Amino acid sequence: MIEPRPVVQKLEPYCAPPEGRKGKLRLDFNENTLGCSPAVLKVLRELTDEDISVYPEYNELRALLARHCSPYGELHPRNILLTNGSDEALRYIFDAYLDKGQEVIIPVPTFAMIPIYARLRQAKIKEVLYNRDLSFPVRRVLSAITGSTRIVVLVNPNNPTGTEILPRDVERIVRKAAGSLVVIDEAYHQYLARSAIELIGKYPNVLVIQTLSKAYGLAGLRVGYVLGTADAIAALSKVISPYSVNSVACACAKAALTDRRYVAAYVTQVKSAKKFLRAGLARLGLKVYPSGANFYLVKFGEKAGFVVEALRRSGILVRDRSSEPLLEGCVRVGVGTRDQCEVLLDSLRRILSTKAIVFDMDGVLVDVSRSYRRAIKLTAEHFTGRRVTYRQIQEAKEEGNANNDWLLTKRIIDRLGRPASIQQVMAHFQRIYLGGKRKPGLINSEKWMLNKSILNSLTASYKLAIVTGRPRAEALLALRMWGVSDKFLTLVAMEDANGRMKPDPHPLRKAMRELHATECIYVGDTVDDMEAATRAGCIPVGVVPAGVGQAVRADLLTQRGAKDVLDSVNELPRVLTKLNF
Repeated sequence: MIEPRPVVQKLEPYCAPPEGRKGKLRLDFNENTLGCSPAVLKVLRELTDEDISVYPEYNELRALLARHCSPYGELHPRNILLTNGSDEALRYIFDAYLDKGQEVIIPVPTFAMIPIYARLRQAKIKEVLYNRDLSFPVRRVLSAITGSTRIVVLVNPNNPTGTEILPRDVERIVRKAAGSLVVIDEAYHQYLARSAIELIGKYPNVLVIQTLSKAYGLAGLRVGYVLGTADAIAALSKVISPYSVNSVACACAKAALTDRRYVAAYVTQVKSAKKFLRAGLARLGLKVYPSGANFYLVKFGEKAGFVVEALRRSGILVRDRSSEPLLEGCVRVGVGTRDQCEVLLDSLRRILSTKAIVFDMDGVLVDVSRSYRRAIKLTAEHFTGRRVTYRQIQEAKEEGNANNDWLLTKRIIDRLGRPASIQQVMAHFQRIYLGGKRKPGLINSEKWMLNKSILNSLTASYKLAIVTGRPRAEALLALRMWGVSDKFLTLVAMEDANGRMKPDPHPLRKAMRELHATECIYVGDTVDDMEAATRAGCIPVGVVPAGVGQAVRADLLTQRGAKDVLDSVNELPRVLTKLNF
């Protein structure tokens, strides 16, 4: 294999949006959360085969962009270069103006592609750290500019911090860097309602980058542009691909720019929602940094990763920025409409609550009377040649230390005087339970027992988790089978117990740590579950599996600490009210 250049081998790839984001509340990459203008969709529907089969033409779009930018300063089509998104604009600026070893000043943290493109050029990167409060370090940037500086890159408002750079500070930097190029990335300028475009006519060393990916909702079409002097644009035209922006994108861009009311209305909604969201986050006790963009940087501390994952399971996407300088424990949260912000805040209230409900799986959420119970029976009978009753199995479970069905089965076999190795027991048990190509396994007879409407109601109010003795793969298979994987924020399975199975409280305590919960109800069906809950500081609630002898079983669970015993897990809402939980 031919290796790429050493500089390429050392690069960390950009973290692109994950797959499967459609249909979710996308607050992770700062897109328009409502989508593009209807005018854009109309143009798409009316495209002809000729529109697709000819190379794109740019003059009309450049003229439209010149008029579009006119409120900020007088421009002509010759002052505009179209690019495939604003990140491509950055790359070509570096290609045209930056040689190996030349210095580029980059305030950090910043948009990830800026240092990547600088490293590709093998430039000397001089990073200037933002102030600790994430305000712009204007004095340090000014001090960093010397006669050796080739390019200064400013992002205004900044991504990922949302920081605004005041117009007077931008101009101070431009003047100080008179012998250098100052590149100003304004991907979110619509939310500031100002731009550095006016500086282009005053200073020849200014390039401004903008995009239609964000406020205009055209992220999937990739339309960006560079604004600068005619000489600078001519120089950039020498290094860019001749047809960087495709015909479909051009047609849609023209439609989007023509429908200014749509974008203005969306920006107005976002600005209003920002105030609402910030107030809601503050009420949750969260630190929110000032932002001039359509997102906030929010400090969740050690809970950051948990919050991101918990929101994802709720269908809300945000982005953890903890790995970047100054941003440990910070999550970037996009701002959509007020309704979307209300959905986010409702989910955060639940996720940040100290209360959790944790479920055992078998006999509580899943009816295993014809699967695991029958697998125990058939396996024991296979090795002993004797009839084994479900009463015997239940009695063995009631003795405790019976969270592992393989070990429980071996215990029954040993007592019947026909010992077998645990490996033999496990192999036969799994063949019966999982089945094969010729014979379906007993797993197919399992039934989900928690009513979906009740589950949805619980999900809206509490953090939910599962602590089970099942192997992780089998537990996940069951959750996927019934379409409830996204309802539980944490799953602690057999492998996670590190050999410390219930009644040891370790698995339950692990779940509580992962949930960041201090108050917990544990719903189980065995004496081991009740003891584990009590030792973990949780409220034990028992469930009697069908067909086990309700009165006797309920009494046994109560003796082992159950605060209430249910005939069915679907009675849980009643108990929550009773316990004022």
